[in-house]
Amino acid sequence: MLEDALLPSLFILILDLIYVGSILRLYTYRVHKAQFFDDYFEVRGRGLNRRVEYKRISQTQRLSAVPIFANRIQVRIDLMDDVAITIPGNPRNGKLKVDLYSWLSRRIQSTSFS
Repeated sequence: MLEDALLPSLFILILDLIYVGSILRLYTYRVHKAQFFDDYFEVRGRGLNRRVEYKRISQTQRLSAVPIFANRIQVRIDLMDDVAITIPGNPRNGKLKVDLYSWLSRRIQSTSFS
């Protein structure tokens, strides 16, 4: 009898932990919005409102995280003279048929050659 009641309670507890983890994840992300333009990108979020030119980027990295408490793939942008910026997720543009990491990598290479 006790085992029958324990299994649903354990299932609900696991769902609650996933829900709370998702809320904490959204709250702790520094970047809430990122927009990418021809010569620069803008990031906004908690204590962050910046406009960065692509020539200031030293490298980009694709990071993997635990999928329950963070987006599975994140994009880290290392700046030459400042702290790194991590974009939660690696969104894909349907029109361009490319993801953010691939697009940024090509953009940085083309900027460094010009």
